[in-house]
Amino acid sequence: MLLIVFVKNSIPGKVKTRIAKDIGDEKAMELYNILKAHTADISAQADADKWVFYADYIENNDFFNESLFDKKLQADAEFGMRMQTAFDEGFAVGHDKIVLICSDCYELNSDHIREAFRLLDHKEAVLGPAFDGGYYLIGLRKMYSVLFDEKSWSTNSVLSDTIEDLNSLEISYDLLEPLSDIDLAADIPNDLRTKLNI
Repeated sequence: MLLIVFVKNSIPGKVKTRIAKDIGDEKAMELYNILKAHTADISAQADADKWVFYADYIENNDFFNESLFDKKLQADAEFGMRMQTAFDEGFAVGHDKIVLICSDCYELNSDHIREAFRLLDHKEAVLGPAFDGGYYLIGLRKMYSVLFDEKSWSTNSVLSDTIEDLNSLEISYDLLEPLSDIDLAADIPNDLRTKLNI
């Protein structure tokens, strides 16, 4: 079993850019670091191998403990191909169940990750639907590259398009409970607003 975590590097002006328009680059980076720390904490609890993939360069001495996480670099490609390449690498070394998450979902917890792996005992795929029409988690038992092809990433059609692919190919799947990603200022929950003093 393998858990893959996709993160961006903490660079002001390059993270949470839509939110930064409302709260500024520094606060947006502060928010993203809170989300990364949360993601690292829940991921560390997974009973699986753990790989963290950075967008631009590998960060050392950050939220992801080197004794728990293998650190890697995302492919230099569009987002779908970045995910596909990470899955390919995981399956190539013999993992039979792979779950991938990003770092935008503050509601995601270790139980969701555990449940995703459990569902893969009986299904070929699992998705964690996000309320904005995307997904916060995808898990597979083998590679289906079509799931990452020709998607309009960061739009409200990603989940429905992916489910359409699963249905058309008769790939068995299950869904986790819907959760909220934090992509817009309006998505920031009150407890984080207090932490950020915004």
